[in-house]
Amino acid sequence: MVKVYVIEAQELVATGFTGSADPYAAVYVGNQKSRTNAMPNTLQPVWNEMLSLYVPQDYTRFSSFVDNPNDKMHIVVWDSTAAEGADPLGKCEYALPMEHGYDQRMITEWVPLVSQDGRQSRGRIRLGIQYIFDQALMLDTVIKRREEEKDTLMTELTSTQKILDITSSISASDIPR
Repeated sequence: MVKVYVIEAQELVATGFTGSADPYAAVYVGNQKSRTNAMPNTLQPVWNEMLSLYVPQDYTRFSSFVDNPNDKMHIVVWDSTAAEGADPLGKCEYALPMEHGYDQRMITEWVPLVSQDGRQSRGRIRLGIQYIFDQALMLDTVIKRREEEKDTLMTELTSTQKILDITSSISASDIPR
């Protein structure tokens, strides 16, 4: 599980006629979505909200979720008063670093927001990310991986033993000259 603390945003760019917005932040992980409340009439919203989303636990790799774009967290800031189909105020992606999950500390940082096409800066959002893992599930995953490795090694050992048995049964007189 990942706890996302959506703290605040700054320097958002208004998209409407009023020069302001009613922004809320939506956080997407895989097919899950969670969102903050909308903050009325501001381009500097302060949400201070905590959202919880499930993240698959893969303890066999010790790097960021960079292999699959569905494993990245997507944050989109929307204007709640904008028309249906309007572009977001800003968006960003955040890879969840596995190495931070082991001590479960919260990482707080400013993340730049960009336009829908990714070409223009649209402000920034301050997030706190805390990766929470289930120790029992982690242990089960490690044990399963070790059993798979053992099975693979046993298969390789059996194949090697068969080759040794065949080669030891061949005498020098059996080899053509």
